[in-house]
Amino acid sequence: MTEPKSNAAVPTPLRVFISYSHKDDELHEKLVIALSQLQRDGLVERWDDREMTAGTEWAGNIDQRLNEAEIVLLLVSPDFVASGYCYDVEMSRALERHKNGEARVIPIILRPSDWKTAPFARLKALPKDGKPATEWPSLDRAFVNVADGLRSVAEELLTPAGPSEQSVRTLVRASAARRPKQFALIAVAAAIVLLAVGLWFVSRNHQRAEQIGNYTSQGDDLLNVGRYAQAREPYRQALRLDPANARAKLGIEITELAASKSDAVSFEQPLTQMLAQSPNNSYLRVLNGDNLAAQRRWNDARHEYEQAKKLNPKLAEAYFRLGVIDDKQGDIRDSIKMYEKAVDLSHHSPQYVDNLAYEYFKHGDYDQAVAEYGQILYHFPLAALESATIRRLQGDLEQAREEELTAIGWLTDSSVRSLPENQLPWYFPGLSQYVTINTPNDKLCYAQFELSATLYLKGDANGANDHAQQALQACGSRSTDLKTAVRWEIERVADERDELKTHAQAYCQKFLSE
Repeated sequence: MTEPKSNAAVPTPLRVFISYSHKDDELHEKLVIALSQLQRDGLVERWDDREMTAGTEWAGNIDQRLNEAEIVLLLVSPDFVASGYCYDVEMSRALERHKNGEARVIPIILRPSDWKTAPFARLKALPKDGKPATEWPSLDRAFVNVADGLRSVAEELLTPAGPSEQSVRTLVRASAARRPKQFALIAVAAAIVLLAVGLWFVSRNHQRAEQIGNYTSQGDDLLNVGRYAQAREPYRQALRLDPANARAKLGIEITELAASKSDAVSFEQPLTQMLAQSPNNSYLRVLNGDNLAAQRRWNDARHEYEQAKKLNPKLAEAYFRLGVIDDKQGDIRDSIKMYEKAVDLSHHSPQYVDNLAYEYFKHGDYDQAVAEYGQILYHFPLAALESATIRRLQGDLEQAREEELTAIGWLTDSSVRSLPENQLPWYFPGLSQYVTINTPNDKLCYAQFELSATLYLKGDANGANDHAQQALQACGSRSTDLKTAVRWEIERVADERDELKTHAQAYCQKFLSE
């Protein structure tokens, strides 16, 4: 005996696009295996660039498939975040389609990485709680959790949507044309349908309000860690959904104000006006503190940062700025406390970890400093150079050389230079005052001098000379200032490493004298 065929339409499997870095090939393949039952159940059909045949136009095919997908999986790892194509092209297009309701984007966190302030950070990530798959007891458990989450999303998307407003109007009009004796029954039915539609629209408005809240919260989270330029986009998306949203409007004004900090005239006047209108806005208090700090009014700046963190206890940038002031005033212990608090609030912000590590270094805790630097070495040349400085003081010249070469590689990579944390200025002690290093060329000059010094200490005079020449080509007119910063560090080597003292003094005399 056979079961009669059902007249119900069989849902078409959802098209899934997987965006990932090929450095994660192994994890990607294991995930695909874990999702195979979803394909067998007819819920999804998978596509990524592995399925293209020879002769296929690679980029065009990816664009087409990405635009056709109903689910987009972002396999997040440090390599994914660093990949120009994955991050800037595929992810941006996927999020655009997600915002337009054309696709569902799901971040899959493969390995620990700095993604909490990424544009997709407000989306629900898998595995559970966004815990990286590699940190689960086993990959199998992590990917089963991913499969369960994806199954729920697929079943939700394949469930027929509620009635449209047009269909209800059509039903009401049809009901009005029925015979009078059926009018009462039809009126009741129409009322029920209208109620259902009303509830559906209420639900839709609730979802819209939730989406607006998510965007503004994402903008606030970015302001909390001083990423003003990146905060603009989520606020803009909130305004797209609600042009009257005051929180998003003020957020955008704050990002625009922060962008003008380098011009005191165009910065101070609007800052004063905005503070008069919103005196309890913690982000404006931080910017006012920055303005006062730029004038070396340290106590006034400290007051502003203190007020900011009272208004907003999650404002990591306020703690960070207080740490900077303590550092400049020579209070290392309090500086460490402030940096530790900033790191506790945002351990994914490299500049916070870097400053904390540097304070440990100045405090003489070399091992703790190296451990902190080790958390942020990836794509952060400043951390690599500062870690190399400690390695040199510990006598590990080979490790110092490797880290300096790594830093130079990143400084010559435009995709790494463009990262927000790598656009911040660097500060180093000089012989009489701190030296500020702002431009990419100045940073490269400093790094080349650092490598030159390490090579000379290793006995490679020719290599030292080559990299010193490359340093001079990069830094131009600022060579004197930058040499001062390097000289301060090499003289410290001479003081702390007796076996390197002669070479250190000779390097300073040969390459760093004016």
